[in-house]
Amino acid sequence: MNRIGWVLALAAAACAGDNPANVRWVTAPTQADHAKFFPIATGSHALDCNACHGSSDSFQDFDCASCHAGTLHQDLDAMHGGVTTPAPGFQPVPTPVTPAYNRTCLVCHANGLVDPTIAARDHSGSFPISAADSHAYGKTVTVNGNAVVNGCAACHVDPGNRANVDCTVCHIQNGSNGVPGPTLPADQGTAHSGRVGTTAAGGAVHNLWLGTGAVGTGSGASAQCMKCHGGDTHGAGSVAAHGQAGPAHAVFSIDPSNANHFVSCDQCHTSTSIPPGRKNPEFNFNDASCDLCHAANGPGSVLTTHEGFGAPIAGPYAVGDPNNSSACLGCHPNGGAAANFSHAWFPIAQADVHNSAVTKCADCHSTAASYQGPPAGNVALIACTSCHNDDTANTRYQNGFTISAVHTTKLPRNIWNVPGGFDYGPSTNAQCLDCHAGNIGGDVTSWSTPLVFRLAQHDAHCRMGGNGLTGGDATHNVNRNTDVAPGVNICFGCHNAKANSGATPWAREWSVASPTSSCLSCHEHRNNRAPAVTCR
Repeated sequence: MNRIGWVLALAAAACAGDNPANVRWVTAPTQADHAKFFPIATGSHALDCNACHGSSDSFQDFDCASCHAGTLHQDLDAMHGGVTTPAPGFQPVPTPVTPAYNRTCLVCHANGLVDPTIAARDHSGSFPISAADSHAYGKTVTVNGNAVVNGCAACHVDPGNRANVDCTVCHIQNGSNGVPGPTLPADQGTAHSGRVGTTAAGGAVHNLWLGTGAVGTGSGASAQCMKCHGGDTHGAGSVAAHGQAGPAHAVFSIDPSNANHFVSCDQCHTSTSIPPGRKNPEFNFNDASCDLCHAANGPGSVLTTHEGFGAPIAGPYAVGDPNNSSACLGCHPNGGAAANFSHAWFPIAQADVHNSAVTKCADCHSTAASYQGPPAGNVALIACTSCHNDDTANTRYQNGFTISAVHTTKLPRNIWNVPGGFDYGPSTNAQCLDCHAGNIGGDVTSWSTPLVFRLAQHDAHCRMGGNGLTGGDATHNVNRNTDVAPGVNICFGCHNAKANSGATPWAREWSVASPTSSCLSCHEHRNNRAPAVTCR
């Protein structure tokens, strides 16, 4: 066929609906002519004619499967699973592959490419790639300074196993391989730092969300990505907007402000599900379990502990149930102290220094005996000095100072009424609560807070006005005295009465300095420390 004859053949093709299958060519068209129905000038199909048309002198037939199912080892059946449109949908590859079957490829791949609309629709059960999604098919992204178009091969790095995707080709670990750089959102460290916790039960380091590599057999780094990001819905703000945890539908903060629950997601979300379109699992965020951090059975279990509090778990609380948080969230909707829990003995509300985001129950209650029975009987078991002591590692609890430095700067050293100073041992914990019980009130509130004392206005409030208690008159001076004879005038010399009632019966009654008894600590012939006086 000469050139004119070939042009006539093209005209016939136009009349036949531009279907090259209706034309029997005996002379190969040029690349420019071929572009009218299937471009071969550039791209993956810039091949020798024989690659598609074989050694036949007819260009009516072509062979797609010889490359895709043969040379490229693509599992065409697996790749097209679930493709039902256009009708009749994808049909399994026959053996042998016929020319008629190869022609069906052009229904979806008319120009040798993937139709974005069809791809998004048929991919929806696996991973969202529609135009509105961050991983939209055909979307241009920047990788290592280069513009790259999202295509199948960007994620599906293993043509022979389409389920073996690799997220870390773009989402790399801490700038490795120079893609995309440690300050860009696609960097794993940048994406997760401060947004997702990296600790497990007991504070152990546990960073599930860091690594490189494809899904593999299910243990690769990308498989970990898919556990949270399988639906492309958990972005940078999902931790801050964390909510709807379990059937209780509680908004539960897990950002860094909640120190107790800023942990790796898999510490609570232990159950997984596998969407029909994928082989790898993702976390079922509708379920949440408390078992990994909060012991479910044994002496220290949540069941035993709550019984000791006198507030047994109403339940049902099933040990090992991946959704047993339902019983917990009913009382602990924000992960902190129970909404209906009363802790009148010591201030632990969110506005207080010892709130649940700073301290846990076990930080103060070292044994079950410290919270069981009447509070006045177990106050000596409260562990204050495990955090508040002279260990330099614990100065963060005292604004950078040791306990001795804090107290000797503001108050007399013997403020604790312990000769030679405080020893910070377990036996002295109760003496902390003499002052720090959280019950300071009455007419001294203008110069005191529940946990910090200030003596600057002591003269204005003390009923011994004119005696210069905070300076100038050494007789009754209580502001930074030393242990010299006849002895320092410690606070307890005047405030010798205990509350003996209310929620903190062990604490000092700071609104009272009894004139009939407190003066007797120094006067009335007590070791001849001061002249005898008659109190009125």
